[in-house]
Amino acid sequence: MVAHATSVGYGANILNYIDGQSKNKKESDKIHFVCNQFLPASLSPAGIFQSMENDTAMYRGTGHKLSKAIKRSVLKFEISPSPKYTKGWGREDWQRLWEDYAREFDRQTLFDMKGNVKSMPTNILGSKAAVRLHLDSKSGVPHIHAVVCRVDRDGRINNTHEILERSQNAADIVAIKRGWETARQKGEENKKMLLQTCYGILYRMPRWDWNAYQSGLESAGFTVKVNQDSTDSVKGYSIKMGNSVYPSSKIHASIKPSQLEGTWRKLRAKFLEEQAKALAIKKSEAEASRRSQERATKRSQNDAAVKPQVVTASKPVASQEPPYSKIISPCAQYDLKVGNRTITRYLPLYLHHIFNEGLDAKVVENAKEIAHKACALFLGLAIPPEAYTGGSGGGGSNDQSPWGRDPREDDIEWAKRCAQMAHRLVPARQSTPKKSSGYHR
Repeated sequence: MVAHATSVGYGANILNYIDGQSKNKKESDKIHFVCNQFLPASLSPAGIFQSMENDTAMYRGTGHKLSKAIKRSVLKFEISPSPKYTKGWGREDWQRLWEDYAREFDRQTLFDMKGNVKSMPTNILGSKAAVRLHLDSKSGVPHIHAVVCRVDRDGRINNTHEILERSQNAADIVAIKRGWETARQKGEENKKMLLQTCYGILYRMPRWDWNAYQSGLESAGFTVKVNQDSTDSVKGYSIKMGNSVYPSSKIHASIKPSQLEGTWRKLRAKFLEEQAKALAIKKSEAEASRRSQERATKRSQNDAAVKPQVVTASKPVASQEPPYSKIISPCAQYDLKVGNRTITRYLPLYLHHIFNEGLDAKVVENAKEIAHKACALFLGLAIPPEAYTGGSGGGGSNDQSPWGRDPREDDIEWAKRCAQMAHRLVPARQSTPKKSSGYHR
């Protein structure tokens, strides 16, 4: 669960916004009343603002020592829990979430380095507030907007010291108490996946090139924002994943711009070392196979000279271990149905991300089936109908190329082609949303 809080001086505008009466809100039917604190439920945004202004009037007089502190007269909160935890919720559920969050926000006391109290708890639950539920975000994530008076009902100011830290601390405490995944936990998982993807791109680069590295990240579906100095040197960059942005320095020190080329050299050396080992193993196996065949042929010739009717078969050569059959860390497990067998493979997360790109299980009913089909095509465990005809199998395509991996393709290019083919072979089925229980203003 993610939460954000700040103080603002445009209370009337923000109240119009959260109530759906702003020109910036075109889908007011997707905005629902949750609750008002110490205010009538039917009160308009203008009436709410005037009531809050009355509570702060005592501090806004000319010459009052706290007049500057109260210049921003309202607090604005936004709370976004994951949709998987709020499915089927009604107004009372959202009100309980707001009250739990506000209660944890109010309980926090801030201390300085010497252990002295530097900021007393707030009293959000004891202040006038308007809370609304918004279902109009592009991401489809339901979220709460709340506007709270800066002065509580007892005339005390709700301070804003380290308000962002207070807000996320409260959200994490509520999530933990409810058994939900916290924003920090999700962030750590995302950073691990991003680091694995960055390493995978660097590992396969034949030479160091910033543009090739950036293109690799963008090809994997991420947005890269670069900070350059006056000489066009890269001083910093961040990677956007979904709605979250991660500076490279926060992901891992090894992928900061100053360390990136050195990291590539280490990974490239490892790549060449592993490639040399694989080549040596391949040569050794080929030599062992050749010798085995020679011995078998010689025995066959000797036996044929004495007993012409006896044919000596060569011994089979042990097959090489299938790719991705061992667990790597981190990885995604795929249990693939092949005939009457189930084959388990462990793929790096950057491939898993490509197979699942655009497949939201809440929107696409058969998302897992499509991703597994892409994985099976990637591993050669499935062959599309086109492979047998050399064409597209109908459907109007002019591509008459036989299916298969181009030797010039790297893993990312091949994975993206397999994902595209999987979408053709397994059409996406949209999930049927359940009817909402409805809200009444």
